[in-house]
Amino acid sequence: MATVKTDKAETVDGDQAAGQVVDLPTGPAIAVSTFRDKAYMSRVLIMPGDRQLTVAKARIEVGTNDKVALDFLKTHPDFELMPA
Repeated sequence: MATVKTDKAETVDGDQAAGQVVDLPTGPAIAVSTFRDKAYMSRVLIMPGDRQLTVAKARIEVGTNDKVALDFLKTHPDFELMPA
């Protein structure tokens, strides 16, 4: 039977004690638009500048501030904007 060694001590950097909850700064939430891929369940779309958009489970989400991706998906016949 295998035995797991647990004699390694956890190290903590800085002034924070182990197990202490730390609030991380968060930025404003970015709204997303969801599109349904009518042709494929999964694929990778290559945008200008070798940027990739990934379709998974026939869905793709892009930020509403991403004008290039939104314009591409809205004009492509394989994609349908899903209601919010």
